[in-house]
Amino acid sequence: MAKAKTEVVVPPGRIWPDTPRGNPLRIDLIGVTGEQDSGKTCFLLGIAPGVHSASHSFAGKPRTLYLGLERSATTFAGTGAHKIEVIDLLAEKGMPPTTENLLNVVESITKQVAPGQYDCLAIDPISDLDSAKTDQITKHPEKFGLTKGMVERSGAGFKAEGIVWGKIKDAWKEWMLTIGQKFQCVAYSTHLRDEFKGKVNTGRREPKGKDTIWQVTTLGIWLSRDPSKSATPSGIVYRKDRLADTYVDESGELVVIPLLPPRLDVCTPARLRFYIANPPNYDRLKDSEKVEPEVISEVEMNRIRLATAEAQASAAAQQTALVDRQMELAAIRRQPAPAASQPPTTPYPQPVQQPTVPAAVSQEIDAKLAEGARLAAAAPQADKPAMPGPTERATSASGVVSAIAAVPSTANVERFKALIPLAGIEPAKLAAAMAAHGATRFTELDAAKQDALLAAMQKAADARAQAKN
Repeated sequence: MAKAKTEVVVPPGRIWPDTPRGNPLRIDLIGVTGEQDSGKTCFLLGIAPGVHSASHSFAGKPRTLYLGLERSATTFAGTGAHKIEVIDLLAEKGMPPTTENLLNVVESITKQVAPGQYDCLAIDPISDLDSAKTDQITKHPEKFGLTKGMVERSGAGFKAEGIVWGKIKDAWKEWMLTIGQKFQCVAYSTHLRDEFKGKVNTGRREPKGKDTIWQVTTLGIWLSRDPSKSATPSGIVYRKDRLADTYVDESGELVVIPLLPPRLDVCTPARLRFYIANPPNYDRLKDSEKVEPEVISEVEMNRIRLATAEAQASAAAQQTALVDRQMELAAIRRQPAPAASQPPTTPYPQPVQQPTVPAAVSQEIDAKLAEGARLAAAAPQADKPAMPGPTERATSASGVVSAIAAVPSTANVERFKALIPLAGIEPAKLAAAMAAHGATRFTELDAAKQDALLAAMQKAADARAQAKN
């Protein structure tokens, strides 16, 4: 025999009925998402419709404060809500509708609200405030314990990004919890956007905004509606559902009874109130209360395949460009090496100028030179290779033939190509070192800088070889 349905009775001054076991229920934060025309605005206006009762301290006043950020509720009359279209308010004050101005007005309005003046605060949609909170922190980092340098490095993809985004999430969470203290319920809506995994469009949709707001949400609802078939939407419980009736049984164990089914065939605040008073039987869910397994259509599958192919093609193009760049660095312009130095003609010996690495050469080369010097100093004297004479050619510890003087240009090319992998210096870093001297290719460097770079690479290669031995 079917269980008799409990009549829905909402206690005075409250939004939701008690649970079947008589526990008062409070839903602090409700998030509603869905496509356009899915019924999000009507859902928000239906949470606490009408005006306060005669016994209320704000008798006859609206129960809902509705803050519209895109004029979604201008056609909905008779809801009893105090509706403020924030964009129109900005226009009256001669202020542009920037996200920062929207946030400032919303914060100003909520600060003036007295506790208990409204039962519900509805923000429709919250996406612009989400963006504004981010802009507020990045434009005024000092107010949030950050520096401009942290914000700039965050934009460049450095580790500071985690610090900045952490501050943004903390500030957003604090703001939502603070305004929630003045209302029994704060409800917001979000639009949907395409979902991406990496750079690939999955063909699915997801709510706009950051995850932070969903982390503090008490109940999330995803609405769906076909305007040609129904005036009321259906909905599924999305991401968060903290609604439950709890009690301790005779054995001392905590029993948790979910108050909502996974899916509501009619999803309105009134239907929520019905389920709170009459929880679903999870052992015997109706078909209309079950979430159908997601089926990807052939069109969606083709869309995913196309997005995947485009991402793969883009990655292949980037790899090809990298290989081409490496080949450019290896294909050096052939130039004769500088002639061997002549003995000094002055009666006093002059110091021999050894090739040195310019100060602007990349830090990678400097580090490897230092490591090479350390390893060379630590090696026994008998194991150290003898330095070749002015016109000699010798095989270094790395196995690369080196020459100090009179190196033919073809050998120069081959030597540079061979030293790239042996020295352990990435081509991109070599390119950066050359760019510091106004060169995009090795052959655009003057002879002295070419010799210095080759000498540095040779030393790094020798040091690596000795380390392996």
